[in-house]
Amino acid sequence: MRFRRSIRLGKGLRLNLSKSGLSLTAGFRGASVNFGPRGTYLNTGIPGTGLYDRKRIDSGTSRSTGVKGKTYVSMTVKIEIDDNGKPIVKDENGSPILDESLLRKIKKTTEFKQKVEELLIEKKKELEDNSSAFVDIFKFTPELTSRATVEQELKNLKPQKYDIKAFSTSRPVIDGVRLALTQKARSEIRSIFFWTLKRKRNEYIESNLHSEYDKVLKQWLSDKEAFESAEKAKQEQEDRRLLIAFESRKRELEDFLTGVESYVQTQIDSFLKSLTLPVEFSINYDYLQEKGYLMVDLDLPEIEDLPKDKANLLASGKLSIKPKTQKESKEDYIRCVIGLAFFFAGSFFNISTNINKILVSGYTQRLNNKSGVVEDQYIYSIVFERSKFAELALNNIDPFSASANFKNIIDVSKSLEMKEIKPLEAAAI
Repeated sequence: MRFRRSIRLGKGLRLNLSKSGLSLTAGFRGASVNFGPRGTYLNTGIPGTGLYDRKRIDSGTSRSTGVKGKTYVSMTVKIEIDDNGKPIVKDENGSPILDESLLRKIKKTTEFKQKVEELLIEKKKELEDNSSAFVDIFKFTPELTSRATVEQELKNLKPQKYDIKAFSTSRPVIDGVRLALTQKARSEIRSIFFWTLKRKRNEYIESNLHSEYDKVLKQWLSDKEAFESAEKAKQEQEDRRLLIAFESRKRELEDFLTGVESYVQTQIDSFLKSLTLPVEFSINYDYLQEKGYLMVDLDLPEIEDLPKDKANLLASGKLSIKPKTQKESKEDYIRCVIGLAFFFAGSFFNISTNINKILVSGYTQRLNNKSGVVEDQYIYSIVFERSKFAELALNNIDPFSASANFKNIIDVSKSLEMKEIKPLEAAAI
């Protein structure tokens, strides 16, 4: 290990019995084909809606009622694409259906052809995505945050304050209390002497008006005081929380600019532990705060770890899956391992603007022909400069070609072998 810190991260069979015997249903979600004693039928529907349609698709017109002593097998079959891009029809136990007559009927249906085409496209995309996850990892490199952007945010940063909410209930008025008492008097004061009702109700209203108003007002004042007290307490609590958030963000921005060693190490460790890559990897690194240098050693994946197949959808509708040529595999490997250097360099530049240069050296495990022992061998060493790195259009680069923008040691033979090199040291930055 050259540096101090190190981190290692590392579908079914359905049997349906009826009076007319058993029948075979072959299909997939939303559509199936049924072969039975009554003929061949296409069953279609929209999953989750309950909408369903059934129509006969064979050429026969006669309908059999089932023959005594005979049984007909009914099953739902599953269509899959194997590793060679060929469709396979299986029962729910995962066993291929070998009955050629039955397979011919299934394969003649439009639904089967459509499903196979869909699965072939999915299989091709799956293989391409698996390869891209390795080969094009550099395209996930984040855009660099500039010092000016951080300084502007720090300048504009101010502690937030909680806005107290106003008590929304209006102060009660005597006319509102009078209306409430009027409604109450109408429902509670009754008499067979109807000519006295108006007087009695008015007397009830006037005799209770002021006491009821005082009661309602007192309750409103109590509710208002309780609400405002709760809001004041909430304001104090939220202002403390917002002040802590402000101080935390201010400290983070200041650390981002100054690149304090403890901060940088914590951020790198946190980033690496949260990272998910398609292969296990390990990183050794050292940070020189006073110079703004970060030295990184990458334990690279092996060429055997990369996807080995490529897919091509032919004009005939078939999917051709073939092993990549030796040249293609080597080109992918170079793109992958050097692309990792760009990915980590960009990610680490975004740890702190104090990091102005990053030395990334990649090594792999190889057999030493002299000693017969497998050992770590470095195959590239690149010094990335922040200013130059920020100018790259990473989606459009070729990592190997783009490495020429920076001081580097990379030795690739005509046969695309990455030769062992002696990595750069901090003094060479």
